[in-house]
Amino acid sequence: MIKINFLLIVFSTLFVLNNCASFRENNLPIAQENDYKTIKTEKIKVFSRWTYNSTAPDAVLWAAAHKSWFDKAILESGCCSLVEGPKDANIVVDGTAYDRVNYLRTIPLILSSATLTILPYWQTMTVDIKVTVTKGNKQNNYELRDSYTMFQWLPMIVVMPFTGLPNTNRDELFLNTYQNLVIQMKKNGNL
Repeated sequence: MIKINFLLIVFSTLFVLNNCASFRENNLPIAQENDYKTIKTEKIKVFSRWTYNSTAPDAVLWAAAHKSWFDKAILESGCCSLVEGPKDANIVVDGTAYDRVNYLRTIPLILSSATLTILPYWQTMTVDIKVTVTKGNKQNNYELRDSYTMFQWLPMIVVMPFTGLPNTNRDELFLNTYQNLVIQMKKNGNL
């Protein structure tokens, strides 16, 4: 009996996950590798600190997640190295990410999951950041925002293979946002 219940839970979970499709808004252009990657022999030293503007208890974790996405994008660009403190840096990046999550979304999620996605459910995930970059006496401000919508409904089982998995699209959304930040920093002469 326990084995059957376990198999039903696993099957239901896989069934629900396979009925998801996600669609990007593309408010920001897709970053092209030749726009944000540079090869420099002398790397610019970058220090960044991030905050997450939210009342949720996981705000510190989200701030660390945004910092890691920025760090990944800046290191992949090939122009910079990361340092431990602002005194060692040529560029100091102060970033704030904003919480755009509606916590009431769990109610329709539970209803959709309970009906094995016969009832539709959708959620929009937004990356909304404001960044101040300081290089010497020069200071630049950037605002970037992009999002994608995950749609969960039984007919999406047909569409899902063509739209990508929600986690993949979320990761691409975050990385593309920070790659666009690096591109804008290059255009302003910071990198």
